[in-house]
Amino acid sequence: MAKEKVYVLGDGGPVAAAETMLSRLGYKERSDLQQWIISDPQIIEPGLMILTDEYDRWADGQGRSVRDRLDILALGVDGRLVVLELKRDDAPDDIHLQAITYAAMVSRLAEADLAAIHTGFVRRRGGNLTEEQALAAIRGHIDGELDTLLLRRPRLILIARQFPRQVTSSAVWLNEMDIDVRLVLVRVWSIPTGTVLTTSTYYPVAGTEEFTVVPARIEAAEATERAAERTRGTRTIALLVESGILADGTPCRPSPCR
Repeated sequence: MAKEKVYVLGDGGPVAAAETMLSRLGYKERSDLQQWIISDPQIIEPGLMILTDEYDRWADGQGRSVRDRLDILALGVDGRLVVLELKRDDAPDDIHLQAITYAAMVSRLAEADLAAIHTGFVRRRGGNLTEEQALAAIRGHIDGELDTLLLRRPRLILIARQFPRQVTSSAVWLNEMDIDVRLVLVRVWSIPTGTVLTTSTYYPVAGTEEFTVVPARIEAAEATERAAERTRGTRTIALLVESGILADGTPCRPSPCR
């Protein structure tokens, strides 16, 4: 998880650029960084379609309003929703918890909901779009209809200048549990001619997915299957006792068939 360094080439050779912070330069989180990402999502990840920002139209089971406001909701070319939670400077200890909450909420959205949400987003920004056109744009982005099962599994992208250990360790564990989380660094540097902005994936580290993410996903699938086998085995014993084939109290330990 090494951080990049920036050098400026001059007549005397490379000179290290001085890192600064967006807040020191007067840039805002919502009106600047967030708008940069909306205008050009490739700053963070290629292939993202921005569906909306600052979305807060949630309601609980009783219809009561829940005013949690996510930063950006996007759609990847893989057909999965992407929750982007961003901070202009250092990330707080709970940034991943906020993103998980938003992911749980958006996982309930259907294709028609997303079309309506995107329509509202475009109109707020001065565009003219119908829900039918929004749905066509969404389907065109992924070259087909949205898969309900994929919509239930949003990806998370956390964006900040740097992340505390609580967040990085949580990101590793969440990926091991088959919850797709990326940490992206957005940093700014002062150079003689102005300011440079850089973005880089902090986690997962490029080139290690095959060894760190895939085995973890296999483990997650195995854990799910083991839990299902245990449930089936326990139910089988209960049925044997109920039918009188097995006496109540007989020592028995179910084992999966191989």
